Amino acid sequence: MEKRTYDQKLANIQQWVKIVNHHWNRLNGNLHADETFWDETLHSMTDRDWWDWVEIAPALKIQYEDDWRRWSRSLEYDGDEINKKLMLGKPVVRKNQRTANTTAFRLLMNIKDFINDINGTPTPKPQPVVKVESDKNTTRVEIFWNHFEEIE
Repeated sequence: MEKRTYDQKLANIQQWVKIVNHHWNRLNGNLHADETFWDETLHSMTDRDWWDWVEIAPALKIQYEDDWRRWSRSLEYDGDEINKKLMLGKPVVRKNQRTANTTAFRLLMNIKDFINDINGTPTPKPQPVVKVESDKNTTRVEIFWNHFEEIE
């Protein structure tokens, strides 16, 4: 295995966060059941990607202490769980076994939030979905204008 620097590992993590951010914005934060998100993130990540996080996390904890504290519960607890799987040679993510992937999913979401914070671009909150109820006689134009009336 090639020796990688802190900067290379951080750049790798930053790239994964960029991909997660793309899907976060595309799906308004509702990532759980989206196959494209899972295929392009958790199912594509290798042990090397997870090792990059595990190896630089202690330095990030020291360097960004205040930001780390906001996400420390998951970053530390879930990070330890991922580290144990890696040390034992177990897969971090298992396809088609959603409950087996909770720790990896939660850690990746908190890594995203932490990295976004240290980059000065906090993760945007999902926008509430506005549903306009209409009867069968309501036209599309009326639905459109009713939507704006509800927002005000």
